[in-house]
Amino acid sequence: SVATNEDVCTASAGAACGEPPVIDFGEVASGNKAEYEENDSVQYTCNPGYTLSGSEWVTCRRPQWLQIRKSEKCGPPPVIESGDLLSFPQQEYASGATVEYKCPSLYVLKGSPTITCVGGQWTTPPVCLVACTASEEDMDRNNIELRETTKKKLYLKSGDFAEFKCKVGYKQDPASSPFRVQCVEGTLVYPHCKPGSKSPEVGHCFSVVLLHFAACLNSLLFHSSLSPPWQLWQGLLLPSLASPGLHGLLSKEVYACLALQFA
Repeated sequence: SVATNEDVCTASAGAACGEPPVIDFGEVASGNKAEYEENDSVQYTCNPGYTLSGSEWVTCRRPQWLQIRKSEKCGPPPVIESGDLLSFPQQEYASGATVEYKCPSLYVLKGSPTITCVGGQWTTPPVCLVACTASEEDMDRNNIELRETTKKKLYLKSGDFAEFKCKVGYKQDPASSPFRVQCVEGTLVYPHCKPGSKSPEVGHCFSVVLLHFAACLNSLLFHSSLSPPWQLWQGLLLPSLASPGLHGLLSKEVYACLALQFA
């Protein structure tokens, strides 16, 4: 006879779920019942030559069937590079157990610090991103220095930025990477400078002059005759003051005074 709507099987009033879903090339291996109540589970098996993808168990959660793994234990939590567990690892963990990781100082923890044992497997552990270090040797090799000249060494967390500049006597190489650099998982791509003008920046020269100017004026008050002659000291002054462009800006007295300061 021809099937009608009245012939379609439906869950009875007392059943939480209908029949478990049919899967290709497999069948229900255990848990088959006439009626299924809340939290009832059935297990699937595959035909010979086929492998099951996903959980072999489904559980009745009114009004549908959901893939929920049976309670399975986990082994020791995974080891992460440069990271540590906050608790002593065990050989076995119950489903639902959690453990927490930490990273060393200056490292950045990427991901959740906590993982959970779910159906015999741990959720994805975090990653410790290594910090970046820029030493004087690294910077000398590229003829650069930190824009903040008070720092000699740089420690940078992954994701943070640092700014460099060319050393005095060097200029930016057109082929250089940007001078604002981001630390990416322990790696810095250094910019590069090439030899340029041998003369220091005028501002740099003036800063050196001003640094000693007060002491020079004080010395002038107590020296009526200046020896040796100021001309002999021009080539012996600080390298930063040896720029020909500055000779005309300094009086004989200041040159001689500086000579006395460094005699």
